[in-house]
Amino acid sequence: MGPNSGWAAVPAASPYGTRPTEGSGGYGPPPVPSAYGTPPGYGTPPGYGTPPVPSAYGTPPGYGTPPGYGGSWGAPPPAGPRGKRSPLPWILGGVGALLAIIVFAAAIGSGVSSSSRRTTTTRYAGAPNAATNTPPTVDDHFHWAYGVYVCDTFLPPMRDVEDFGGIHTHQDGVIHIHPFDEMFAGEYATLDIFFEAVEMRVTSNSISTTNASTGASRTYQTCNGEPARVRAMIWDVDNPSTPPREVTGDINAVQFGTDRQAITIALIPVGAEIPKPTSIPKLDSLSDAPRAPSTKPPSRGGSTQAPTTQAPGSTTTPTSIP
Repeated sequence: MGPNSGWAAVPAASPYGTRPTEGSGGYGPPPVPSAYGTPPGYGTPPGYGTPPVPSAYGTPPGYGTPPGYGGSWGAPPPAGPRGKRSPLPWILGGVGALLAIIVFAAAIGSGVSSSSRRTTTTRYAGAPNAATNTPPTVDDHFHWAYGVYVCDTFLPPMRDVEDFGGIHTHQDGVIHIHPFDEMFAGEYATLDIFFEAVEMRVTSNSISTTNASTGASRTYQTCNGEPARVRAMIWDVDNPSTPPREVTGDINAVQFGTDRQAITIALIPVGAEIPKPTSIPKLDSLSDAPRAPSTKPPSRGGSTQAPTTQAPGSTTTPTSIP
């Protein structure tokens, strides 16, 4: 080996430059930068060169556009115009909501109407059938003259809003009593069924009536601004010498146990007289009025008590209507 032995002449520079200590430091000049820049130690620091032209979404460090838009790192597709949402679903939704509100309101209105009535069917639906021998039976046809007297005037005859159980009127001042079913016969044939047929409400201090033609209702509570209370008197038409009987219990529970009676329901000041109903003569001119024998009904059983009556002038003081 000659004086230059140990390391032979350095071969021609490879693409990565020369070995250390042989020539210039490092590994010589780096190759021409690629699209990703120059590896560490060979010129350009890490970062891998110049990123592509930034897209609309910006450029991540050193790598251009995120993937998913036009190749590995391409640009996103051109943004198209934002379309307008159809109003049809909103319209259909609004119509559906409106219909739901209407149905709900109708149901509530029906419930209020039902609850405002005395619900006679509910009252008697669970009761046993009336005894077939207790008048009025389903074979009877009774008639009572009636009048609604407010302060000093009789109201016009009522008209049915609904024929309820066969106890109704023909707008003639007469209550026609021919029960359709035993549920409305006998001891269950009471004045509140008639009140329901004409949509009339009676309490201890008020009378409410309904106009069958217009549906308008009116409540009477005072007489010329003075306090008044509700009273009722019953007359036996075929026995005019018999004193009338004043109802001392619940007027709604008066039972139609006898044919050819007359009743006046009155809202009057304390101490005022109750006149007979003016429709009494019509009892003799009814075409559907078979004469039935008068029979005094038995008292109500159980906890429900029939109202009592008494003749005016007796020593027993009438009790207030509850």
